[in-house]
Amino acid sequence: MLDLSDNEFRGHYRLTKALFLQLCDELSPYLPRANRRTAISVECKVAATLSLYATGSCQKPVGMNYIHGLSQAGVSKSVREVTNALNHPDILSRYIHFPGTVQGRQAVI
Repeated sequence: MLDLSDNEFRGHYRLTKALFLQLCDELSPYLPRANRRTAISVECKVAATLSLYATGSCQKPVGMNYIHGLSQAGVSKSVREVTNALNHPDILSRYIHFPGTVQGRQAVI
């Protein structure tokens, strides 16, 4: 997938390759490790999940088999694992901050 052109990559995943690699590095400690040699890579899991988030379709990552190489079940499992990693308290506290005051809440409304 990283051999896609920058424009194709952005079109499929809605972010740059550099940001994608940073996201993979940050999520990696929070994704389950598989001990099989056929395990799905972190990059493949994140790419399939971003593709689903970008399009709303679980079929697009499956249809992009030439890039992801995942079955429907593999995409579903990857989406679940990556979504759980994104919702880990360490990740959430790093990137999502809610205003703590009334003035702060009113400022974002």
